Amino acid sequence: SRDFLSRHFGEKMVAVFRNFREPKLRDAEDQMELMRLSEAIGALQRGGSEGLYLYDVSLPLKLPGLLEHVKLPRYFTHCYLQQTMRPHCFSKSWPTLFIGAKDSQARLHVDQWHSHFWMHLTSGRKRWSIWHPEDAHLLCPEVLPGKVFPRFPDLADLEAGKFGADFPKARRIDVELEEGETLFVPGGAPHLVVNLSDTVAFAGNFLDESNFEAAMHDIKDMVAKEGENGVMAGFQAALEEMVFDPTKSMHEEAL
Repeated sequence: SRDFLSRHFGEKMVAVFRNFREPKLRDAEDQMELMRLSEAIGALQRGGSEGLYLYDVSLPLKLPGLLEHVKLPRYFTHCYLQQTMRPHCFSKSWPTLFIGAKDSQARLHVDQWHSHFWMHLTSGRKRWSIWHPEDAHLLCPEVLPGKVFPRFPDLADLEAGKFGADFPKARRIDVELEEGETLFVPGGAPHLVVNLSDTVAFAGNFLDESNFEAAMHDIKDMVAKEGENGVMAGFQAALEEMVFDPTKSMHEEAL
């Protein structure tokens, strides 16, 4: 609960975004400031928090003491990112914490390098809109120079037909995630999330045999743009060192 987080981890400094209510305000850099976790939660409880969002805060890096209170869903514990022999830039990225004010939202996006995503909602309600990975091109993605991953227009503009008539053809599901439920988003699937109430959730990106090939394709593209001395080159090398048994999937043993 927010009271538990404030009581036990309130002095920790976290990045807080304040413009996650109106999508059109987020074309430039997100408005972010550092504050104590207790201050951020207090602002939520007082209301009028102007799209306040603690977004994707790494527990291993920022709130390691909270890890002993968080148990990962067993369906995702086979993640390859935790199976490498050498550390890499994502070794301690997940799980992460999300605390959102009512009506705050994450922009329409697709997660990097075709990573899968899971979220467990501990309080509140969220509305997820998810599109089929094969239909991402119908959402008018744009890849900026030097980038690998696309950005998308605002959903309201897509629904209004401002970017052509193909958007309604994209396969889409809308689901309300309730307290105590866990959601899986496949790699490459564009998605948008709206907090229907104040929410607390834990989440993570993960890699396994089902998205490994697509992920490595993206990672190699990132290395080509970043250079062989960048952090992504180390990430690629760590994954390529792994030895897989092609006759057995890791998640089958875990289950």
